[in-house]
Amino acid sequence: MYINRSKPKYWSKNIVDKFSLKYYLNIESRVCEGHFNIFDDNGIPLSDYGGNIGIQYNPVNVCAYALGNLNIYLKVKEKKYLNIFLRMADWLIENQVIVNDIGVWYYNFNWKYVKKPWISSMAQGEALSVLARAFNITNDSKYLYSAQKCLSSFKFDIKDGGITGYIDSKYKIFEEYVSEVETHVLNGFIYSLLGLFDYFKFTGDIDAKHLFEEGIYTLENCLNKYDTGYWSKYDLYSNNLASYMYHTLHIVQLNVLYDITGNKILENYADIWSKYQNSYINCIRALFLKVLQKLFKP
Repeated sequence: MYINRSKPKYWSKNIVDKFSLKYYLNIESRVCEGHFNIFDDNGIPLSDYGGNIGIQYNPVNVCAYALGNLNIYLKVKEKKYLNIFLRMADWLIENQVIVNDIGVWYYNFNWKYVKKPWISSMAQGEALSVLARAFNITNDSKYLYSAQKCLSSFKFDIKDGGITGYIDSKYKIFEEYVSEVETHVLNGFIYSLLGLFDYFKFTGDIDAKHLFEEGIYTLENCLNKYDTGYWSKYDLYSNNLASYMYHTLHIVQLNVLYDITGNKILENYADIWSKYQNSYINCIRALFLKVLQKLFKP
């Protein structure tokens, strides 16, 4: 990818009308290309992490599979795809854990520096995107109830059972990896913002709107921290460069947020990072440094 500068189809943007049920990213390509290839007996996707972790449920992958199938349904109008989407939404309800009125989905395996059970703003945000659409389609209050409990996780700091951290102790960020270490992963944060916007879009909830706007304010003031001058960073804790795929995702996500908000700062960074990616020299530089980071990471 670095050498050919080829972009995977599933990191491309869908054209989405204001109140469309279609999800913003072209996740349907991942479904069609077989990225989801392990399932339990109920058709829920599983992920094989190998080693001591093995095969596990990943709430993000369940949500992505749901949204991809919904996008396919909206294109071909075959009800089997809608049924898959709703089955995934039901799995979210069945596997949501509510603690102190906060609804979360646990990852029941250790991952890097995060110890089980842990929660993720990316899972929380994508779950909001799924549940808000399921409620809009069915008008079944069970989806709304689950989404409301999920929304609560955005209202509390990590120390209080939520998913909110802070950059420089003042800019609110929703953490993809919720732990004692605040990593500030960019792509997971943006996924969570899309979930907040979806919940507001389909329900009119003002709290979700305010949380979304706070997140946009953080991006306005902190995207410069993710810019190396030739590539984007994956996170701020390790200062790891984004891989080619994640750099592509950052660009697509920022363009989606620009479509939603009209915010020129987001458009500007999407354009700058696109120019980085169009430079062969920058791609090779990013590849070389990414390899070094992989080889010498702690």
